[in-house]
Amino acid sequence: MSDEIGDELLRASKLKDAGQLDLAKELLKSLLNKFPDDWRIWNEMGHCHLRIGDYSDAVSSFEKALEIEPELPGLWSNKGFAMKEMGNLNGAIDATHRAKSFAKNSQDEKMAHYNLACYLSLSGKNEQAFEQLSLACADDSQIREWAKHDSDLNPIRSDPRFSEIMNRPDSDSST
Repeated sequence: MSDEIGDELLRASKLKDAGQLDLAKELLKSLLNKFPDDWRIWNEMGHCHLRIGDYSDAVSSFEKALEIEPELPGLWSNKGFAMKEMGNLNGAIDATHRAKSFAKNSQDEKMAHYNLACYLSLSGKNEQAFEQLSLACADDSQIREWAKHDSDLNPIRSDPRFSEIMNRPDSDSST
């Protein structure tokens, strides 16, 4: 059973990445008819909807996946991103807080901090945005590099604290 799902999910993902979104969605619908309780299929369907720009359907798909696996931080992050794209920043912030609460490793937690920084920045909640950005960028030059170019952080970019966080060395590089 799971081999069939895995192979077909990979095929759907490749179709999505090739821009053949209608074919990918049809394949995923066929899989959902057979396996309606597989969160991975719902998650991939959500990504197809994101690619098309159907953000409401993306949120619905991610919510279906979350009904099945409510403690997966990546699903909460996906829902948060889709909500941000819909313009629902409060929903994006709430979903990303949930992602952070279920983070099982430091990378999941750092990504949740980073996404929160972006959504809080866009919401005009600058103090909270800087707190989250500082946590996300601590000892992580890759995340700092993303932040330097991420337009979601434009509202806070001119604040001196932004440059301070971007120019902070990793703690292990000073040894």
